[in-house]
Amino acid sequence: LIADSILAGKPDFVLHVGDVIYPWGRQEHYTTGFFRPFGDLLRTAPIFPVLGNHDCMTENGAPFLSNFVLPDDGQGERCFTFRDGPLRVIGLDLNDEVTGDHPSIAYLRRIASTSTEPFLVVYSHYPVRSVYRDHPRADLERFYVPLCRELGVDLILAGHDHQYQRYEQPGET
Repeated sequence: LIADSILAGKPDFVLHVGDVIYPWGRQEHYTTGFFRPFGDLLRTAPIFPVLGNHDCMTENGAPFLSNFVLPDDGQGERCFTFRDGPLRVIGLDLNDEVTGDHPSIAYLRRIASTSTEPFLVVYSHYPVRSVYRDHPRADLERFYVPLCRELGVDLILAGHDHQYQRYEQPGET
């Protein structure tokens, strides 16, 4: 039903915010858990998933990485970028604790600072804030949010909590 609903919208592409194969990210579940139900959609629009924590539970994401061919600019497929018209889209792996020298932070800085597209969209699995947690993810608050602000990111998308939440604060992405 989800795939059919997405397909009905005739998207140019689909961003998937991780946990593609829930709960363990095992290779043997990709056919029945993803490729079969999303087959019609995959024939009409590319899907760009980022690694979720459940995708990483098996061999640190090896089944995920072997099942998807994501844009690769020499940094591997844990972080990637693509352009679609006026959009620069950047997918990040923020599953590990983020620091100032985290590979995904360095990748975001490098790609976003050289982007010429008017709109910048960044997505990953973990949200900065959530109604499920009393506190925001401190590492993302400290390193990710300020960088997104500095780089002029227009939209941040995330998953993890399995439901829709939207946060908006004046002056913040």
